[in-house]
Amino acid sequence: AGMIADALIYGAVMISLLSLALGWHPDGERETQVWTAWALSQPFGRAIVGFIGLVILGCGIGVVVWVMTTDVDDDVDLPEDEKRLIEPVARYGLAGRGVGAALVGIYWMSAGLHGEPSRAHELGGALQTVQQNSRGWLLLLPLGIAFAASALFDFIEALYHRPQRP
Repeated sequence: AGMIADALIYGAVMISLLSLALGWHPDGERETQVWTAWALSQPFGRAIVGFIGLVILGCGIGVVVWVMTTDVDDDVDLPEDEKRLIEPVARYGLAGRGVGAALVGIYWMSAGLHGEPSRAHELGGALQTVQQNSRGWLLLLPLGIAFAASALFDFIEALYHRPQRP
């Protein structure tokens, strides 16, 4: 589930970049809510949207579980003492990705439960909605640091990647 969620996240980023390169400037939040409104108008629409939210939530939780139970820096070619330094950064950053996906899933489940497409958000919209809460910074600050840690680990992994041997 963790690998699938990661692939979905990168797939969505790839589609966004490709659409921008082709001149299409989508509004991800608006598109999300338009598609959710369409889905909610279908038979069993609330259940479908809720189930999609549950799958997204499950993938986010799966990423967190995967990160906590696997050797995340296995294919990084660094000495063991340096690996011990980057491992907590990697775990925190990658777990932050999972928490972000889980947050999106919760909003989609809420849209399905209440039958309101405006409750479905993509990641940017979910973070903006959290920001509107007076204590939203309590989630946004550690999540922002986690995304930065994830980016740092991605750079380290790209620079010191050791290919797996068959």
